[in-house]
Amino acid sequence: MRNLKRPTGGQPIRVVVVNDDPVQCRAEADGLMNAGYLVEAMTDPSALSERSDFPDLFLLNLHQRPEQALAVAREIRQRSRQVGVLMVTASDSGPVKINALNSGADNCIARPYRLEEMLAMLDSLSRRL
Repeated sequence: MRNLKRPTGGQPIRVVVVNDDPVQCRAEADGLMNAGYLVEAMTDPSALSERSDFPDLFLLNLHQRPEQALAVAREIRQRSRQVGVLMVTASDSGPVKINALNSGADNCIARPYRLEEMLAMLDSLSRRL
């Protein structure tokens, strides 16, 4: 069973889903909400630069613009060392994963993925909060 509250203060764990495909963005957000996360969905990653607050976790899935996903991960990491970043990648190959990790992602998951696997990775990242 998931404990989706932060240890300090007991606040719900907030996740921002960034996906450039609106249908997939909604599906990922729904899956996370059903699992108990407090979720915000975004299809425009450029809106991140306007944010003054960050969530606890990011799920980055920019399959139409993979280079932008790397840039977004770098921007997130520059602005916060505490936030968890899970990046969805197009392949499970070493170079793709290494680029994602070197850009600031804490972990990667390749498409297609099982929802349970993605939730386990987010749960793992949330234990650091």
